[in-house]
Amino acid sequence: MTVSVPGNILIAGEYLVLEEGGPGVALALEPRVYARAQPASTWSVEAVMGRKPLSDGRPAPRWTPGHAEELPLVEAVFQAAAALWREAGIAPQPQATVLDSSAFFDIDGRKAGFGSSAATALALALTLGKAAGLDANQLRAFALKAALLGHRNAQGGRGSGYDIYASAHGGIGLFSGGAEPRWQALPNLTLPPALLFAGPAPVASSRAVKRFSEWRAGLSTSRASPQKLLERSRHSALALAKARDSGEILRALAEARLAGIALGDALGVPALIDTPPALAQAAGRKPLLVKASGAGDELGMAFFDGQSVAAEGYKELKATGGPLWLS
Repeated sequence: MTVSVPGNILIAGEYLVLEEGGPGVALALEPRVYARAQPASTWSVEAVMGRKPLSDGRPAPRWTPGHAEELPLVEAVFQAAAALWREAGIAPQPQATVLDSSAFFDIDGRKAGFGSSAATALALALTLGKAAGLDANQLRAFALKAALLGHRNAQGGRGSGYDIYASAHGGIGLFSGGAEPRWQALPNLTLPPALLFAGPAPVASSRAVKRFSEWRAGLSTSRASPQKLLERSRHSALALAKARDSGEILRALAEARLAGIALGDALGVPALIDTPPALAQAAGRKPLLVKASGAGDELGMAFFDGQSVAAEGYKELKATGGPLWLS
């Protein structure tokens, strides 16, 4: 069996999605992780990551029960799935699985910042649910729970889950964080045309989330008020979700940008990101607004006027559908 799962991106609601009921607007986008599984005598998972083969001849990272060192995320998702199997009294046939997330890396091995770990967790959870013989409704619920718990555990229990839910549902939607997250599809929200670009350097999400948790608990040296900054972020995320015309959407995005910058400054994880001169040149015009996505300045979104925008070497921000079973 083969399933593909899209990546994901957070448009508004940085850090806020970690709060109970904290809203954030997110969407699913290409590329996809592919999970290919077939019956086997024992469980195993091999991970294909990056666009270049390992130069020293080493094999791809591999997981088997009791050997989690190379792929801790796989171990976390498998343990979450195994707990759900035990609750349901299910004993699936073992599978040999290959997880291919190579499309999420550039030629130099840098991640694109499109939520590959969440998409990978969901792809694996879907194959594990399918191996258990679950029907369509059971499978979706099982995969969401196993992927969410596994992904959170792999991140030290701090993950919001917006990335799992965006990849699972597809399209664009309003995510509400917490122990039991929620997703509301936003089919009428049409974002301005936008291009995505890499920021100055990768940002460790776990480090940024740790700083947020310390700041939220009053353990940071920052004097910024968590309540005021988070309320500002909440207002902009909800305004974007409710926006119905281009003017409202741009105003909400502009406010979300400022809220994200203020939060980044308070945490010491800068979220002010500039447009690369080459992007404006390639697009043939300057963007109306540029905003960072997620924690820090790892990934930027440049929003333009007009009906569409394209530039060689830059990815268009465009929503896509959810998981697809190919076999």
